[in-house]
Amino acid sequence: MLVEARNLKMNEFDTKSPKPSLRQKKTKDKSQRLQSSRLSHDQNSNENNQNKKVTFEKQKKTLKKTSPLQTKSKKKKSSLDLWMEESSEEEPDGDGPLEKINYDHKVQATELSTDHWIVQRMFKYVRNGNRSATIFALCSLFELSLNTDSVSCSVRDVGGLDMLVNLLECKDTDCQIGSMKTLNHLAESRITRLTVIELGAIELLLNLLYNTNDEVVWHAADLLGRVATTSSARRIVRAQDGMIKLVTLLDIPSSFTGFVHKEGLNISNEIMSHKTGKGNAFLETAFKERWQRKLCTAQCAARALASFANSRRSRMAMRINGIMPILARLMATSDLELLIPVVGIVKEFAKEPVYRASIYSERMISDIVRAFQIDNPQLRKNSARAIFKCADDLIICDQIRQSGGLTTLISILSSKPKFEILLPVTGAIWKLCRSRENVDQFQKLNIIDLLIPLMHTQPEKVVIHVVGAFSEIMKVKEYRTIFHKAGGLELLLQLQKRTKPQLLININNTIAQCAENPECTEFIVKQDGVRLLWSVLKNPNPELQASTTWAICPCIRTYGDSAELIRSFVGALDLLVGLLKSSDVKVLAGACAAIATIALDEENLAVMTDIKLVMYLSKLTCTNDELLQEHLADAIANSCAYADNRQAFGKEDAVIPLVKCLKSKNPGVNRTTAKALHQLSQWVDNAITMHAAGCVPLLLRLASSPDRVTQESAAKCMYNIRRLATANQMAEDINIKAK
Repeated sequence: MLVEARNLKMNEFDTKSPKPSLRQKKTKDKSQRLQSSRLSHDQNSNENNQNKKVTFEKQKKTLKKTSPLQTKSKKKKSSLDLWMEESSEEEPDGDGPLEKINYDHKVQATELSTDHWIVQRMFKYVRNGNRSATIFALCSLFELSLNTDSVSCSVRDVGGLDMLVNLLECKDTDCQIGSMKTLNHLAESRITRLTVIELGAIELLLNLLYNTNDEVVWHAADLLGRVATTSSARRIVRAQDGMIKLVTLLDIPSSFTGFVHKEGLNISNEIMSHKTGKGNAFLETAFKERWQRKLCTAQCAARALASFANSRRSRMAMRINGIMPILARLMATSDLELLIPVVGIVKEFAKEPVYRASIYSERMISDIVRAFQIDNPQLRKNSARAIFKCADDLIICDQIRQSGGLTTLISILSSKPKFEILLPVTGAIWKLCRSRENVDQFQKLNIIDLLIPLMHTQPEKVVIHVVGAFSEIMKVKEYRTIFHKAGGLELLLQLQKRTKPQLLININNTIAQCAENPECTEFIVKQDGVRLLWSVLKNPNPELQASTTWAICPCIRTYGDSAELIRSFVGALDLLVGLLKSSDVKVLAGACAAIATIALDEENLAVMTDIKLVMYLSKLTCTNDELLQEHLADAIANSCAYADNRQAFGKEDAVIPLVKCLKSKNPGVNRTTAKALHQLSQWVDNAITMHAAGCVPLLLRLASSPDRVTQESAAKCMYNIRRLATANQMAEDINIKAK
């Protein structure tokens, strides 16, 4: 919907008519209707010179009929509903058409403010086509709050966006810059951004990136990064080689590379003398000006690329065009205006393992840590998020420690930062604690005492990171007692009443580690923590169910009277056996591990046998997952001690799949499978089935295992089979002699 160039004074304004190829067919038709409607409105307003009241009603009627941004709607929405901020999450790079905009806001008479009439008057000057009037109108618009709802709606209603986009095609530099500055302020509104994209501004801005005027290029790059926030817009940028141009603008020429890498873009006197010659003030001034222009170009390109970097396909396009070495060089700069968006780009690249490998190979980690130490809120926020995402790789965790990142994290944590910085800082600490060396280094800095107060004073997102860090720290035996005595375990158990799945998962993982300590287990049982664990099993979340079963195991194993404790929970065993119906492998493995521990008590085993434990375990024997095979075999071995369970497993065809598990190279699978076969071989039919399935050669191999339990179980199983074979041979000999 563009204003036709026929109303512009071509000699004064020096413009060219808009190219039809840059507009959609629908936009062209609407533009023609808008032109005829506005012509009739201008003629009527010139002929009739009525009073203000009649003019007001007529303009309101004309706005309703000719507004290019209004469509019919059954339900009216307020302007606040339309003016909404776009989500910061990554938008998918879909291949569908540009999303349609629902413009159902209609200006009411009572809603028209003084700003609306000012906007209408200013754009009337722009429509006349005079260069001086246009620049004056654009300057006057800057005095208004262009990012407010009322002004943004007024600009759309009077067709201002059409004229501003049309100005991008003129040859006058001042008009182009003024238009881009105005659009940059208006682009705070999501619906304005979508409208500008629909008007074809992306293509025009991409063309302006090749302008010879540096200032035009700066504003074009800034506006492009602000407007192109949808997947369709980013696809246009990639298709028209916009990424290539932006990466080229980001790459400071080789004559400035030394400043960026060594001097941090600070021009030293020696370099200036070498470049311009001693005593040549004119050349020195020219060089400084050229240096400043190149720096501003890199800053604008970095801001645009930072807005595109949240798209996976855009990151791929940047990497193909060689952005990683450029980022590695610019990471050493001391210019904050350039460093902040550069770290923002690196933060987005750190999401994927392939790019983290490039970050590691380009040695950017030390520069990220250095940027994290600079006292700038936005830079510190981007750096903390970059460290948080890079810490997914253990090799990078070690490099962060060697670069002094742990000390920096603790110092910032001690300063009680705001939520925006505290969240990525605690997340980075969580991931860094996966390394034992990092845990020891953190504890030297009193990490436990710093994190414990955060569990009850911070929002839930921070608490998730804090509890996750404790789940890694508690893997070290020495720190469990320190955590308990500092009051951390009590605060942790109070968090069990929360409902956030990820928080409960981290709590379960921490309890699982603390329960290895008998003193901690006694406290957990006393605080009713085990009962709350059983109640979490009712949650349908598979990951939460799995973590709960793994937390129950050490509590039962360590607590002295665990059998009676379990029987005191009504329906606990039914709930646990019911998990064997799950389709999630981790849930099944955790349930089998808990059953193997509980089955050591005969009374509890009898209860589980009555609710078809043997049948459910037998159905799982055909699995190929080694984790499930290990704990399933352990559960079968411990379940054979009651009544006729050995015969029941044989009737359920559980023997042959267990024999096949002996072929595994996993020592844990071999150990538990040998135990299960030893228990099953005590029933004659099972021993015959094992011998027929060819388990003897496999057991002979396990008899030489370095694990003593595996050796004994394999030997006893072969003894049972051999004893049965000897008995059969003796019976045959007796029959022969009798005959």
